[in-house]
Amino acid sequence: MLRRPLTRATPAVAALALVLTGAPAAKADDPVVPSAGTVAAAREAAAAATREAASLAARQATLGARLTQLQLGVARAVDAQRGAEQDLARAVAVADKAAADLVTARADAAQAHRAVTDAAFRAWTNTGEVSQLELVLAGSPESMADAQVVLDSDARRTSEDLARAAGSAAAATSRSAYLDAARADERAATARATAARQAAEQAEATARTQVAALAAQAEALDTRVVALRDRAARLSSRRATGLAARARALAAAKRRAEAAARAARDRAARAGGSTPVVGSGGGSPAAARRTAAALVGGHGWGSGQYHCLVDLWNGESGWSWSATNPSSGAYGIPQALPSWKMSSAGADWLTNPTTQIRWGLDYIDRAYGSPCAAWSAWQSRSPHWY
Repeated sequence: MLRRPLTRATPAVAALALVLTGAPAAKADDPVVPSAGTVAAAREAAAAATREAASLAARQATLGARLTQLQLGVARAVDAQRGAEQDLARAVAVADKAAADLVTARADAAQAHRAVTDAAFRAWTNTGEVSQLELVLAGSPESMADAQVVLDSDARRTSEDLARAAGSAAAATSRSAYLDAARADERAATARATAARQAAEQAEATARTQVAALAAQAEALDTRVVALRDRAARLSSRRATGLAARARALAAAKRRAEAAARAARDRAARAGGSTPVVGSGGGSPAAARRTAAALVGGHGWGSGQYHCLVDLWNGESGWSWSATNPSSGAYGIPQALPSWKMSSAGADWLTNPTTQIRWGLDYIDRAYGSPCAAWSAWQSRSPHWY
């Protein structure tokens, strides 16, 4: 940008320089902004807590699998207890029936024993009986036959009583052994049911304790993660808000400095406005305009842009390659400030109009895009510059 510089640095320019270099003086009303390190540390703490939460989640999954196994163990223990109780009920029923059968068998054995005893007593006392000798001596053949039938019947009944007594005794012995076995089964079923119930209660207590501890740990860690994330978010928000406030303050300071610089520059320009541009010889302005007309097409500009260029440089230098503003030091046809910028177009910039024109066209292209845009900006400013 071509501007007439001030002859000395003003406070406004110094302030603008500080703004542009990013090193403004600290002020008491600057917002308190957490440092990037503080925000990073808070975020890292939150990230560490999140990682710890992830680790806990993995442990939760492991404990969850263990809890499932414990639950299955409780279910199996309950099933075992139920089965043991059913076995116990069956064993009790069998034992009770065996006891009842044993009572019946013992009653049968006692009755059979009494019958044998009665038969033996009758045999020895002959009470109510007729001996075979008496029948032979006193009876007829017909009475003897009848008496023999009676004796045979008694003998058969006695034999049956003996057999029944022996069988009842054997049955009683068998029932007694069966009852002993049933009672043993009953005791074993009771022991299994008790053990199964105790195992189920222990597994349930263990699962309940582990679940409670895990839930408390997870809740505490979740609370910690939320707190750390909130702190990191608050610090980040405070930093963003503070930086935005600081940026606005810097922008305002920059605008004030620029306004002060423009005002100072305008005062200097007005002070030197009556000083004529020195240097008008050494090359025809008309020849310089012809050179510019030949070079304008290289930037893709038409004749309309050339006319704007003629008006622009008529106002700046009158197309004189030696035109110099004694106040600012702007030099040449395009009034380059500082003048040595034109050395990028050629080492002969001090005396060669073509070098100056080439540099001026490149500057207009970069800064404004076209001569007409530069001419419009020149006209809008007082004092004029582009």
